[in-house]
Amino acid sequence: MQLAPSHDGGLLGRVELSWDAANGIPLRGAVYSSESSSPVLELEATGVSFEAVPASTFESHRPPKRK
Repeated sequence: MQLAPSHDGGLLGRVELSWDAANGIPLRGAVYSSESSSPVLELEATGVSFEAVPASTFESHRPPKRK
């Protein structure tokens, strides 16, 4: 999906978004300037898995109390 300003967007050229249609997960987002064909900001998922996350991932431990 590409989004671009319909009027003068200044330096903003367009925004591109891509996602996994089967799972509805965003995979890539990029922002382009009006002066370049290369993105000025790009975020891309390079490895995605759809498995259960172990509960230990979310465990936290309090630091010991100071005396």
